[in-house]
Amino acid sequence: MDLLVILGTSAAYFFSAIVTILMLNQHVYFESSATIITLVLLGKLMETRAKGRTYSAIYLTNWVG
Repeated sequence: MDLLVILGTSAAYFFSAIVTILMLNQHVYFESSATIITLVLLGKLMETRAKGRTYSAIYLTNWVG
């Protein structure tokens, strides 16, 4: 999935860069690339925190019980 995100956001970014450099009358997608990358990183952070809490809960359950 990381490869698909990288390919999609890179394509949007480089397309927008070319449109900006050549001053074409097209839409640019700089903010879309940044938003997608931010949301993916936020999701990975939340997943890591959830895994850590789950590990702690299981460890405490086994230690107490």
